[in-house]
Amino acid sequence: MKKSALVLIAVVFAAAMVSVAFAEDAATATGKEAIKAKHDLIKEHAKEARSEEKELRGEIKEARESGDKDKVKSLRQELRKEHHENVKELKQDKKELRTMRREARQERRQERRGTAVSKK
Repeated sequence: MKKSALVLIAVVFAAAMVSVAFAEDAATATGKEAIKAKHDLIKEHAKEARSEEKELRGEIKEARESGDKDKVKSLRQELRKEHHENVKELKQDKKELRTMRREARQERRQERRGTAVSKK
């Protein structure tokens, strides 16, 4: 009777540990997916920003070749403004990504500590 009770307790404990491990993996996967989605979004925004700036540079080149100095000047100012905004957005996006990664790391640490405490 005592042996069967001990075996039952061991099986229940093992099942609990397995379910905790799967829960950690699921939480980690969800965090990783969110981080990857944010990273992909940042890459897409950067790609769009580069194409917009490239287009403005092409317009500047055309205006310079046509000899329209006023248009060149205004387009350069527009390019500087656009570039400044793009850099600002990129920095903000990267800051958010770092925060997401930091939070995911903290959650993983807490989960490990939580399971380590329950093992004792």
